[in-house]
Amino acid sequence: MQRVLPVNHVLLPVLDFLLAKGIPLQPQVKFMNQVTGSDNQERIDDLKITSRVLAYASAFGCIFICLRYAFPGLLHGVTSKDWAATGQIFMALLWASAWFAVAFVFGFLFGIPKALQSTPKIIPPASSDPHTDADAADKSANQLKVNTNLEEISDWLTKILVGATLTQLIKIPGAIWKAADFMAGAGGGVGPIPFAAAILIYFSSVGFFAGYVLTRMFFSLAFSRFDRGLSGKDLDTLAGRLINPEAEPEIQEDAYNSIVYQYLYQPPPDGFQKAIKYATQFLQQNKPSRPSIYINLASAYGQQYGHLKTRGVAAGELQKVRDLALHTVRKAIDLYPDSKIRLRELLHPRPGSPDNDLQVFESDKDFTDLLDS
Repeated sequence: MQRVLPVNHVLLPVLDFLLAKGIPLQPQVKFMNQVTGSDNQERIDDLKITSRVLAYASAFGCIFICLRYAFPGLLHGVTSKDWAATGQIFMALLWASAWFAVAFVFGFLFGIPKALQSTPKIIPPASSDPHTDADAADKSANQLKVNTNLEEISDWLTKILVGATLTQLIKIPGAIWKAADFMAGAGGGVGPIPFAAAILIYFSSVGFFAGYVLTRMFFSLAFSRFDRGLSGKDLDTLAGRLINPEAEPEIQEDAYNSIVYQYLYQPPPDGFQKAIKYATQFLQQNKPSRPSIYINLASAYGQQYGHLKTRGVAAGELQKVRDLALHTVRKAIDLYPDSKIRLRELLHPRPGSPDNDLQVFESDKDFTDLLDS
């Protein structure tokens, strides 16, 4: 089984749980920021400066709108007619917000980064063992890809808008004037047409720039941070930081469960070997309260059995791994009988399912009698 699992799906809930328990997490959180590709300090500073500039630009436009209605009252005194300006201010600010929001969406679509549309061909390192090459190919074939529908829409919309703009360039001033005329006369209006046109142009420009820049500086990094998985080296370091022998048993169990589960997604044989190592380490020191650690350990033994079987190892060694897997499955069922449901899914996976760790025992009578009964 080779799958790519985003780190957020498992490890972030663990950190949230530890935080709820009052465990100091600054080292762990700092490391999570490192392994998930967090911005360095310079990038964070750039984002803060850019956000501040955009906020100032938006505030300047809003202040300008308010001053346009306030000046007549300040210069000539407030009259009963001037109270109508209050409604016009809100209308103008509402139009400004609308143009800003629409332009922000277009800026967001223009700024969406392009993800890899197809799985790249991975050239494995030279090896004298053909089974190693087969594992690398299997890993490549089973990687999950990010859904890129929004990026495709962005690409299509960008081409359409650029093409339409270039062919209809001379009509843009007239379209702006018509939109400003509608703003000036709709629902009491916002004032003269030139003023309405200024609102349209200014807030559309600021909104588009804000959408594009923030997408490039923040949203694209957030997407990348969510979609990338952990490497084996990152997971080794994280395991050393999360596992604390002095922590409460419940906290230790959650940490071990998450680490073991993550190792099941790493390439063999290192992945299942370390999953077995950490699971057995926990079971030697603690009594589990949930069957998860047993299910994950049984999955690791299933991976190990399949890995060894493809290498033609001795039947005695295969039998030893098979017996360990069966023993672990029984332990999970003894602890929680309903864990049969999940174990049965691993034994008889649906076609194409990557969760097939126990499928290597599908023809084993002891497994089928235990799980299919």
